[in-house]
Amino acid sequence: MKKENNNVIEANVLTKRFGNVTALNQVTFSVSDGEIFGFLGPNGAGKTTTIRMLTGLLAPDSGDAFIDGINIGMSKNILMRFSPTPVGPWGNTYKVYECPEVQWHKTYFCYAAKAHPEISGENELIVTYVCNSTDFWKMAADARIYRPRFVKIKFDFQTK
Repeated sequence: MKKENNNVIEANVLTKRFGNVTALNQVTFSVSDGEIFGFLGPNGAGKTTTIRMLTGLLAPDSGDAFIDGINIGMSKNILMRFSPTPVGPWGNTYKVYECPEVQWHKTYFCYAAKAHPEISGENELIVTYVCNSTDFWKMAADARIYRPRFVKIKFDFQTK
């Protein structure tokens, strides 16, 4: 789902619990394009937990997060941005793949590990992604996860 507004980051009622401890309780904020934004607070206030959820390293117990208007799906989506040069300027963010492995268990997440333009064809990109778990023992016990997977992403890239 894509949202239409000027916010580049948006968090809506993000909540995260670790056992009986509520580390983040219904946090809501947005960051507009060009705005400078920071987290201030004492140890244990939830700063790192929030960043981990926004980057997809940690799934929230409830709530949504959007980056450039795209629901990041809390670690189930591979997103892509195009640039005519390796250092930018960068274009819009597009969701290009939804990893099915995250449905195996609530602690599983996926992330794109590497793009392989050298073995990709025209108008496609081969990407390596990995499934992992926030629970070390779950990861160690499940042989299906933490092995590289390859996906071929096709796109219609038009230059102006």
